[in-house]
Amino acid sequence: MVKFVSLVFALGASAGLAYVFYEIAQWEPILAWFGGVNIILFLLMGKDKLAAKTGVGRTPERTLLTLGVLGGFPSMFAARKLFNHKTTKRKFVLAMWALFALQLAALAYLYATPEMLGLQPKANAVQTR
Repeated sequence: MVKFVSLVFALGASAGLAYVFYEIAQWEPILAWFGGVNIILFLLMGKDKLAAKTGVGRTPERTLLTLGVLGGFPSMFAARKLFNHKTTKRKFVLAMWALFALQLAALAYLYATPEMLGLQPKANAVQTR
């Protein structure tokens, strides 16, 4: 239950911050989301490092990895370096790199096939004048 609550809180905080960026700062929606999720993930990584030192409530790894997959990998890499956190836990590091590689592969696939995004007409499509 705690893991679910942590994830719901993190997603809600990311969405709330994204809304602020979108409405007040007039950022594009995707940029607002990436800004929000990266800030929240960075803060959660710092909080989890502090919690690891003090033994107080930790942030579940699933929450951190989910936010990474949803666009927070830049801040995850930065926070790992800055806080020296989650650098030696093999299971987390392998999952992080595997998810990051899958995300890059998906982006490469979408970039390589622009017709999926409706950017190019299909070869056998009838063109009208």
